[in-house]
Amino acid sequence: MKSIPILILSALLLGNVATQAQPNQQNPSSKATAPAVPAVPQPGTTDTRTIPGRRAQAEPQPQFDIDFPGGTPQQLIDAIEKQSGIHVNAVIPNEHASYIIPALKMNGVILNDLFLAMKAATVKSVKVLTGAFYTDTTGRLREAYQGGTETAGFQNVGLVWYFKWDRPQGPLDSKLKLCRYYQLGPYLTGRKVEDITTAVQTGWKMLGETNLPELKFHQETAMLIAVGEENQLKLIDNVLEQLRIDSVPRVLTDFTSPKPATNSPGR
Repeated sequence: MKSIPILILSALLLGNVATQAQPNQQNPSSKATAPAVPAVPQPGTTDTRTIPGRRAQAEPQPQFDIDFPGGTPQQLIDAIEKQSGIHVNAVIPNEHASYIIPALKMNGVILNDLFLAMKAATVKSVKVLTGAFYTDTTGRLREAYQGGTETAGFQNVGLVWYFKWDRPQGPLDSKLKLCRYYQLGPYLTGRKVEDITTAVQTGWKMLGETNLPELKFHQETAMLIAVGEENQLKLIDNVLEQLRIDSVPRVLTDFTSPKPATNSPGR
């Protein structure tokens, strides 16, 4: 009978020791995970994290030297690829391909900095013809202008660069055909209609115009009817301006010498 209390006491002591020896276990899912810090692109690199199909990392842009004598956007791209050995994904619209980029010579540049500096350097103020006319203080017909801003350069969408030439659009850029009437009565004194139309057509041919406007003379009203583009019809205004009678300044000269004043005797 004495052995039973001894066994019970031994079991209690062994259970206490096992409880103290058990390590403090935690739920693995309760551990806090530190948020990932996104990589910040360093200067001289291209951030490709948001470009589909690209690795989520910053790729450095190669530095190169460029000696460009000046020329079109495509000629600049060709010079960059030849002198740097890198390929440039470039899009140049036909309507902007004739822009002339000035000469440049640089060492150790990257493509992004080169194109940003080029675009900033092209900003300038320009005057654009409005197509309207006004009479100045001397009575002469003058062309009206308006101010605007012009800029050109390469811009990028991801890894593709495209050239854009922004310039104010005036009537001279319009290809819309217009019909205008010109009263030739005051200009036909001592001249024929063919004399005026030939002078206009000669100017068009010298400018290299291929699709010449149509001219017809209405005998009953002495009006010239012209159908063509704005910049072509403007030449007719210039010709008539030179033929205006009051466009030649009149200088009146009195060749009679003034008689000297004579004093009466005794005065």
